[in-house]
Amino acid sequence: MRPDLVKRSIEHWSELLNPEFKGRAAIVDVPSIGIMDAAMAIESRGEIKYGDKGNMTKEEIDKTTKS
Repeated sequence: MRPDLVKRSIEHWSELLNPEFKGRAAIVDVPSIGIMDAAMAIESRGEIKYGDKGNMTKEEIDKTTKS
């Protein structure tokens, strides 16, 4: 995050998926890490409540990749 460019504080994972940052935010291209970052952002938006982000069910994985 670049506070000098954003001009405001970022306090929630949901900002990762904020349309304001479209094309300027990325998720790590390592599946075991990237899926966790995506899950943190999606859960922060209140869309999905994960039982265990480190051991997602198939349903949770499907919902995450469709969000």
